[in-house]
Amino acid sequence: MTEVLQINVRLSEGGAAGVARTLHDGLPSRGIGAKIAYGYAKGGSPSPLEAEYGALRLTSAPRAALNLAAHQIVGTEVVRPSRSRRASLRRAVRQSDVVHLHAIHSYMMPPTDLLSMIAEEGKPIVWTMHDQWAMTGRCAQPGTCTGWEGGCDPCPFLTAYPPAKIDRAAPTFVARRRAIDDVRSRVPLQMVACASWLAEEMEAAGLSDVTTVTNSVDPRFWTMAWEQRPVDHLSTPARFLFICRDLRDAAKVDWSLLEEIARIAPGRLTIVGDNAPSPIPNATMVGAITDRSEMYRLMRDHSHLVFSSTVDYYPLTIVEALTAGMSVIAAESRAAREFGWSSNVTVVDERRRWADAIASAVPSNPASSTELAGFSPDRMIDEYVDVYRRVLAA
Repeated sequence: MTEVLQINVRLSEGGAAGVARTLHDGLPSRGIGAKIAYGYAKGGSPSPLEAEYGALRLTSAPRAALNLAAHQIVGTEVVRPSRSRRASLRRAVRQSDVVHLHAIHSYMMPPTDLLSMIAEEGKPIVWTMHDQWAMTGRCAQPGTCTGWEGGCDPCPFLTAYPPAKIDRAAPTFVARRRAIDDVRSRVPLQMVACASWLAEEMEAAGLSDVTTVTNSVDPRFWTMAWEQRPVDHLSTPARFLFICRDLRDAAKVDWSLLEEIARIAPGRLTIVGDNAPSPIPNATMVGAITDRSEMYRLMRDHSHLVFSSTVDYYPLTIVEALTAGMSVIAAESRAAREFGWSSNVTVVDERRRWADAIASAVPSNPASSTELAGFSPDRMIDEYVDVYRRVLAA
């Protein structure tokens, strides 16, 4: 094995992109070359990290916009990259030993075209599921909906991301499964789940032979955590931190809950993110943070992470918080239960219990080095290298 090509819709934003970048940075130390192809950045623009990573951008802003419109009407992307970019992508696929797919939806290009191209070149595929897109006929984050058990016929939540205006979920469900089966019949395909609960649901959905590789923090964050002693929060009142890149995302942000926390713990809540719906008295508002040193410093200054999302899969925000020595108070979800082994994670199973959880929150001892070892980037990289070797030997 000499080279792995990773493909993800984003390069700079999101947890899947973070995993791809960590692998890209770590594979050369294992003697493996690494390349990345991605769709587009915010607003359809080039990623600010494109030059640093030598990444191949696949999707222009107009093509992404057309795919967004098409997805709302016909349920999938229909516009392919330009001829020159398709040729560049095919060359990159041809030069690789393994193609590692991450998120291939969200207006990048027709996913079935991408799968067919890789199969035509005879390249083994490792496909990490950071969401449930491959299980459904339309959305990537169905939340509590289990319509995929019946083929998504009909889709009851057209607003689930990515949203649609016309329900084409049932025929798209069939088309996706056929495409996956076709690729599996032509080249070795190993599906990977980023969380054990997701692997269970994928197996239940008929996507067999799923392995699990959980996400790690990025190398820079990990180094900072190991070079600095944990902060002793035991002698001070609990300080709460909430983080979401886009505070308008109702699936991840409970704004009324944050207002309630600010009333219960005045002056001790910091909210990080863009597009706040309204000011919250007694809370500190900070714009979205991309600098890893600044994020680590902010986490060390707070004792508790508040996590209200119920649509995440293996939340890197929780992983980072535990690595930085914080405790976590999280809304009930299978993703939050994934961290049930940690005494520093409290899962709130009912909305009305949040007030008690906040009022009674006390700083606790940071996770042990043994517990944190599971969040190491070296652990994640080595596990993926093992997956690459297995799929090459298949």
